[in-house]
Amino acid sequence: MTATYQHKTYRALTMVRGSLVSFIYQQTMSLSSAALSESDSLTLLTTDVERVGSGMRLMHETWASMAEVGLALYLLQMQLGVATAAAIGVSLGTFILFAI
Repeated sequence: MTATYQHKTYRALTMVRGSLVSFIYQQTMSLSSAALSESDSLTLLTTDVERVGSGMRLMHETWASMAEVGLALYLLQMQLGVATAAAIGVSLGTFILFAI
């Protein structure tokens, strides 16, 4: 499952990066040569596209981690019963601590 998850995540990121590069290229070609230097478009294609890609990966990891914690707590509750309340308290405390 982990391999499938990572494959789908990086596949989506590659599609987004390709779309961004194509969009930036089209915008660069529509500008006049006097208003544009080569370093400007190179900076856009490397730094900004990479930042968008890493941000999307982190966003995807965040919601997937929440689902994973929920499933883990459910499975733990099935095994331990009421004692799972301590694990839920630790999970909520950690979430609140890092959310601030």
